[in-house]
Amino acid sequence: MRKKHKNEIFNFLNSITLGADNFEIEEHVEDDLQETNIIFNGTQLEFKIRTSNESYELFDYRFVKYTPTYDFTGFYPPSGWTDFETVFESFKVWVNDHVNEFVEELQIPDLWREYKKGNTSLRFNEINFDNQEKLNYEEKVQIKMAINELKLVIHKNLETSEEEQRLVENRLDYLIGAMNRLNKFDWKSVTISTIMSISIALSLDTNKGQILFELFKKIFNVIPMIME
Repeated sequence: MRKKHKNEIFNFLNSITLGADNFEIEEHVEDDLQETNIIFNGTQLEFKIRTSNESYELFDYRFVKYTPTYDFTGFYPPSGWTDFETVFESFKVWVNDHVNEFVEELQIPDLWREYKKGNTSLRFNEINFDNQEKLNYEEKVQIKMAINELKLVIHKNLETSEEEQRLVENRLDYLIGAMNRLNKFDWKSVTISTIMSISIALSLDTNKGQILFELFKKIFNVIPMIME
């Protein structure tokens, strides 16, 4: 594969959250055809591109799907060759539909396992919410675990309806998204206002409002620092 094509792939990967450093590229000859393989580090997920012997501008490709068996697809197109633009668009879809789903599954907490371990609250004592720094990767994972746990305990303790729970989850999902664009101090402020907005939106009375606040304190035992 020509360097201009490899560079397009590199620039795309470097523009997304995962980054190019989470992928490897390998080149070799198989069945008398030049092959370029892009592999998601440490996994079976792979996108294979073959270059036609007749032209550097003609290719076919196949990829490993994120499924329980991690099978390769057949080659596309089924017969003949296609241009790089088609391959590149399919590569971006593969990253979005297969690699990102794999990563998302890794990051989702196993609440059953955490519960069995007795980890009913997560510890944030080392996160300083009074500075202007962005949350790092591990802090985001911890907070996401706490928010997902909060969704469950709100539903259980406040007996929310399906519509109310959807509202709660939408508000809390907003907090998850906000971690990527806000610094710690600003995220703290948004978190407090979000919990208050949930209480208002659910029309909670004083008693249930206090229950919501106590649930928040239980899950986010960083609350003393947040409320300072």
